[in-house]
Amino acid sequence: MEEVKEYEVDGLIQTMKESGIKGIMKYTDVLVLNHMMERSWIPNINERDKLIKTLKENTDMGYGEITHSGLFSSVSGELSLNSNGSESIF
Repeated sequence: MEEVKEYEVDGLIQTMKESGIKGIMKYTDVLVLNHMMERSWIPNINERDKLIKTLKENTDMGYGEITHSGLFSSVSGELSLNSNGSESIF
């Protein structure tokens, strides 16, 4: 099993402090996408077309569902760089 990086735990704790369990549950999809992007399991948010294609091919979501669900605005609106240069929503 892959060890979770400390900044991910810190970010999750900070999100819990700011928004509680409701906030975590509201942004579960964003948290999971971010986790997969950080590990290069799916294309980065900056590769929007590749990411949409990957999600279309590997999920039951259609183009409209992917682009209009708020998923991209949530992810791109909250992404920032960690001190180690990797992207995070925290």
